[in-house]
Amino acid sequence: MKRNDLYKGLYNPNRFNAFDSAVVYSALLAVFVVIPQLTSLFLRDFFRALYQYDTYAYLIVNILISQSAILLIAFIWSKIRKTDPFSGGGYFAEFDGVKLLMSVILVMGIMMTFYRVHLQVSDDADFLFGSFDLDINTGPLTPIFALIYIVLSAALPAVIEEMAFRGIIMRGLEQFGTLTAVILSSVAFSLMHGSFNQLILQFLGGFAIGGVVAITKNYLLGCVMHAFNNIYAVVYGLLIQDELAESLQEIAILKVVDMATVIIGIVCLFSSTVYFVKLAIHNINKEKEENKNYGDLIGKKRYVEADKTTSEVRFLPPFVMAEMKKPREEDTRLFAIAGKLRPLNKKAPLAPSIFLFSIAIIFAVAILILQI
Repeated sequence: MKRNDLYKGLYNPNRFNAFDSAVVYSALLAVFVVIPQLTSLFLRDFFRALYQYDTYAYLIVNILISQSAILLIAFIWSKIRKTDPFSGGGYFAEFDGVKLLMSVILVMGIMMTFYRVHLQVSDDADFLFGSFDLDINTGPLTPIFALIYIVLSAALPAVIEEMAFRGIIMRGLEQFGTLTAVILSSVAFSLMHGSFNQLILQFLGGFAIGGVVAITKNYLLGCVMHAFNNIYAVVYGLLIQDELAESLQEIAILKVVDMATVIIGIVCLFSSTVYFVKLAIHNINKEKEENKNYGDLIGKKRYVEADKTTSEVRFLPPFVMAEMKKPREEDTRLFAIAGKLRPLNKKAPLAPSIFLFSIAIIFAVAILILQI
């Protein structure tokens, strides 16, 4: 057996840096500007016919195109940087019933507490800047297309957008500190949706998801939270447009339901926030005491560190966060990355990273203003 074969399937300790975050976010923005232009030039008649045939079929094609673009960018850059946007650099997937439940309670608390605020902001924005209402064209297959769209809108972004925004952008920005990474990635996430109406809710949702993933290092929780966030938005949106909701509003029951929803949301938000704050404090204390992160949680995967000068190879505890060196700092370490012993990615130079990410944010804001 070749020596490199021994390293196949081992945990990938490699990480993204801040410049990776800036490049990927810039690429996402560029693609989402280019795609509408290309479809308008070459596929205008197709999309117009599809929209007139069935609006939900049109939405299905749109979400498939947008999510495929995000997936392609994240996949290509991950291959270039030899790291894994999901299970690499100290992150992993673990089914933990308690954390999973508290994650869902947190995102539901945000949605239940702030969704009415989101609707009010949307109404205000529509009044100030005008609104674009999508006409719903239906056909014989509308129920099937609608169901497919609901499933896709919940499942695809929960995996693919998490791969890009928490897996690459947030983790690369951790070079500037965890809290900074969570905040900046949440800003980028909210602006990426290109809608003034969604800014507040998308930022809060992104902040909650980013915070949970940063605390637990468990990307599975982020995917589940994202899915429940999207499901709530779709289901609630359908409910408030239902004729039953209109009849309930006439007898004031809807107002009582809204009030109860907000109260339950506040309770969920408070209890889950307390849980994750305590978990974060516990993890910090544990790291100080044991000098390792999550080493005893999962014993199935380890990674290899070698030394260029001594050729000494040692297996390290699972899911230890390998420290990235500064750009010009000498590094004699080698790690088992993608089946071979390779050097770890280094931290990005601050100036070009900050400059490129700032330009990307300004560009995202410009797109938002132009759409208004």
